Amino acid sequence: MRETVWTSMLPYFERWCQRFDDVFPTQAQRQEFRHYLGGLLGERREKTYPSSRRTL
Repeated sequence: MRETVWTSMLPYFERWCQRFDDVFPTQAQRQEFRHYLGGLLGERREKTYPSSRRTL
C-alpha cells in the first residue's frame, strides 16, 4: 500500500522539486535534493541514522 501511494505521488513530487532546479547547478545536487526530501517526507518513523543512536 505505501509503495502504491509513493508511486502515485512521484510525478507530483518531481514536478514540485523542479521548482528548485535553478538553485542547484549540477544534476548530482538536484538528485541529492530529491533524495533528501524523499527521506524527510517518507513514511519511515525514525528519521535518524543508526550512528546517532549510540550511547556515550
